Amino acid sequence: MRYRYQALDKKGDLINGELDATDKAEVLSYLETQGYTPLIIKKSKQIFSSFSFSLFKKKVPSRDIIIFTQSFSSLIKAGISIDKALNIAKEVLESSPLRPIIEAVSEDIKSGNSLANALSRHKNVFSDLYISMVKAGETGGILDTVLDGLSLYLEKSHEFKNNLISSLIYPCLLFVVSILSIFMLVIFVVPKFMNMFETMNVSPPLPILLTAFIGNFFKKFWLIFLILIIITIYLFKYYTKKPKGKLWIEEKSLTLPFIGQIILKVENARFARTLGILLKNGVPILNSIMITKEIIINQILKKEIELIYIGIREGDKLATLLSRHKKYWHAALLSLASIGEETGTLPEMLSKCADILERDVEENLKKIVSLAEPMTIIIMGLIVGSLIISMLTAIFSINETVF
Repeated sequence: MRYRYQALDKKGDLINGELDATDKAEVLSYLETQGYTPLIIKKSKQIFSSFSFSLFKKKVPSRDIIIFTQSFSSLIKAGISIDKALNIAKEVLESSPLRPIIEAVSEDIKSGNSLANALSRHKNVFSDLYISMVKAGETGGILDTVLDGLSLYLEKSHEFKNNLISSLIYPCLLFVVSILSIFMLVIFVVPKFMNMFETMNVSPPLPILLTAFIGNFFKKFWLIFLILIIITIYLFKYYTKKPKGKLWIEEKSLTLPFIGQIILKVENARFARTLGILLKNGVPILNSIMITKEIIINQILKKEIELIYIGIREGDKLATLLSRHKKYWHAALLSLASIGEETGTLPEMLSKCADILERDVEENLKKIVSLAEPMTIIIMGLIVGSLIISMLTAIFSINETVF
């Protein structure tokens, strides 16, 4: 949500501005951190509704953020000031939608804001993890090191996400093509055979009769089916948007054979990677855990992380807390977290664990793809083959009747 505000700075001058925030309280908090006295805070008026606006709004690709972070990190390492580094790094982006955002960040820094505060005005682009790490780097005087680690983290996360998507594209495409092929056969091919049988007064075989019945049924009632599908999708989305429905779906997804294990490994890898990079760059463990919680998608694991936060605040070790709910946390994470805490290398062990789990997920997905292809072909072959055999049998029976 975008808010407009009017405020007075420390000199008493009037300031007008806009800020992306979840609510007015967040805008107020931002103004207070800048030392401004808020006068008016209100939602920005938009010509389009939020739904239509989101359709036409250009989303910043994650690849652009990675390229910017890598360039910016190299410039800061070379000893260039933050505002100059931002101006140089934005040139790499060319026509990217990220470019005007970097220009706005640069203007905020020239006005006296810190880099973290300037980035926090664009939370729809820069994640809490990104902003928190930059803040830790500025506070500790190690911004160049933090940006280097952040660019590596973003690169690995982007690569893992792309591998995940590319692994699922082919089986999904194959499944869709198979369904469409069967649909075309049932709707257009089988009825022609039925007409031929009727013309010759020959009784068609049972498989052809059943297929023709299904095809005619869909032809007559396709609109009702379409409406039912739309209503079902709408009700499903409505239910899953509610906390109770979302929790139920995510709880059930973890119990699915094979798929549930992959979801857990993905979330465990994300947890280990994020927590490791935050701890490595000097963010306190309690803050790191709360930031990591926002990166996790599954609500069940979010609740588990809240319990971990409470436990660490009371003095327990991370490995001990993870071992209390072994069904949600991978054995590799438990053992490497324990070794890391004992040897004082927890960030490194967490990063290593993330590497192990991500490789494991990629291997599992390759297995799914290798199995999905022959299984889909076999199922489609059986359905189509049985129909073709039925048709050929019927044709032969016609020939016998004629002769």
